[in-house]
Formats: sequence, structure tokens, C-alpha cells
Amino acid sequence: MSLFDLTSLYKEVIMDHSKNPRHKKPIANYTHRIELLNPTCGDAIVVEFVLHNDTIEEVGFTGQGCAISMASADMMCDTLKNKTKEQALEIIENFTHLLGGELKSQAKPLMDTTQLQDILQDAYLLEGIKKFPARYKCGILAWRALELGMSQNAQTEEGIIERE
Repeated sequence: MSLFDLTSLYKEVIMDHSKNPRHKKPIANYTHRIELLNPTCGDAIVVEFVLHNDTIEEVGFTGQGCAISMASADMMCDTLKNKTKEQALEIIENFTHLLGGELKSQAKPLMDTTQLQDILQDAYLLEGIKKFPARYKCGILAWRALELGMSQNAQTEEGIIERE
């Protein structure tokens, strides 16, 4: 497969998640809900999830935003459903680093590329965002929302704010 074909495939997958999201829906009986806004781009997202026995049993989102933020939110739901809180937080840290973000914790080493590709699946295709720093917040918005929903001490150093 040529590089052009591969790039075209990546765009197609991202646009599919954006235009046909599988998880863009409110979650009945959610245990956690958080709404975040990316004031730079205007993306606004609500992430709702059910955390039971330390496992994300159900996760969904609603909101409006650019293709990247909506695709990333849908991919996040695919990736983090049925993960434990600890697994989810580790995956989120690795994902944000993949997109160009700073590491928050030096306690655990980063996952290797193959492991991260296996876990992230389609979300790994968002790696190209690091070439476009202005799109970083779009890519991590939903992931930060879920992280904030699970961790009261999560930082919003990227300038993403909780909607009041």
C-alpha cells in the first residue's frame, strides 16, 4: 500500500468516526458526567459513563465540535469501554503523549508502539495531530473529560475548561 493510500485510509477512518459516531448518545443512569469546552476551537463535549467495580461499563458522549474532536471522542469510547480506572488513566496518558502532550507521571514507562497500537486501534490514527499543535486540544478533549470525571486532581494545563 502506498503512503498516499495509507493517508487516504486514515482520513477515511477519522471521517467515518466523525460522521457516523457509534457512541454519540447520552448514557442512562450514568455515574459520572462532565462537560468540557475547548475555547480555542469552540468544541464542547459532555462525556457520561458508568463506573462500576472500578470498571468503565458504559461510556458515551454528546456535544458539538470539529471532525477531529468528534472522531476522537468516538474512538475514546471504543478504546476505554470495559477498562479499569487504572488502565484507562494509563491509556489516556499514553494517548495524550502520542499526540504531543507532556507526560504527567514518570511512575510508569510509556507503552511500546505495538502495544499502544493494539490498545488504541483506530485512535492511534490520530497520531498525526502532533504535526498540527493547534489541533491538539481537539484531539484530547473527550479523553480529558473522562480523565477529569475519574480524577479530581487531573490538570487542565492545555487551557481546556470545565463548562459551568
